[in-house]
Amino acid sequence: MANAAMVAAHRARWMHNRDFIASLHDRFSDWMLTGAFYAAVHAVETLIAFDGLTNHASHEARNRTLRTVVRYHQIWKHFREIYDAAHTSRYDSDPISWIPAQDVKAIWIPQYLYPIEKSVQKLTGDAVTLPPLVWQPQGSAPRVAPPAHPSSDEK
Repeated sequence: MANAAMVAAHRARWMHNRDFIASLHDRFSDWMLTGAFYAAVHAVETLIAFDGLTNHASHEARNRTLRTVVRYHQIWKHFREIYDAAHTSRYDSDPISWIPAQDVKAIWIPQYLYPIEKSVQKLTGDAVTLPPLVWQPQGSAPRVAPPAHPSSDEK
């Protein structure tokens, strides 16, 4: 039996992560890929809640469910790739040189995130068309100024 509150909560996080991805400057390609992965996580958890299964407390438990539940096999094919790439981007590489933003935008999101989203929507009966992600022009990214430290005269 579907847990409507969990379905709604995961769907909201899924959409929030999509917005986050689109807000990022190209120099944050590691975060683009990480955001795409977490959009996929919450898309998958939306489906799992819809199916009345238990929310997963770990990536390993979620991966095991995706691997073993026949209904999720198509999703697993795409999810495992974005899971591995996001892990490498976060922990095992120089993110900018390993995966440029153009690859995230042209390969990882269309070939892995979008198919996961479409499968989740099909399996949940969600007929809302998700728009493709659109990035803002890449002018200079705003930088946060460091906090001012009072001089010894101001103390």
